[in-house]
Amino acid sequence: MDMTNPEGVIRYTPSFQEELTGVRLIGMIHTTGLRAIIETVILLVAAGLFLSSYIREQDGNALFFALVCLVLIVVVWLVPELAMRRMAREKQGRTICIRLAPEGIFRILSDGESRAFLYDGLVAEQKNGVWLLQDGKNHRLVLPLRAIPEEKRKEVEDRLLSIADQKEK
Repeated sequence: MDMTNPEGVIRYTPSFQEELTGVRLIGMIHTTGLRAIIETVILLVAAGLFLSSYIREQDGNALFFALVCLVLIVVVWLVPELAMRRMAREKQGRTICIRLAPEGIFRILSDGESRAFLYDGLVAEQKNGVWLLQDGKNHRLVLPLRAIPEEKRKEVEDRLLSIADQKEK
């Protein structure tokens, strides 16, 4: 894939917020959401039981375990958010070159890694002005709308919207 030709090549550097939106679209929150809710409910019930035990019997151990349950609730919700921010920070600052072609989008990262995102088999999601493209091999491309030239924006958005609509069906 030749990216030396400046014609038809788009170069951009995603911001931290764009990378964070892309990481969120990957589904980290979605896959941990139900688990985190169940764990939170269980820990709240346990904290309530320990707290009621402390109130009835004035047992310091029960108060300690109630506080431990509350700290664990904070950890359950904080760790995934911190992990997503770390992932976004690691990806931030990479210059991405893409070439839009009729068969797909071709990408080269600043570290030399290249990948083809063919429209056939591509999954596309959009949120907050950022497209997340995923191929069948779990390779991802964060494509901010601001990076797409005005003259190609409608064509690219139409193509990506049709891909996103296919996913929903």
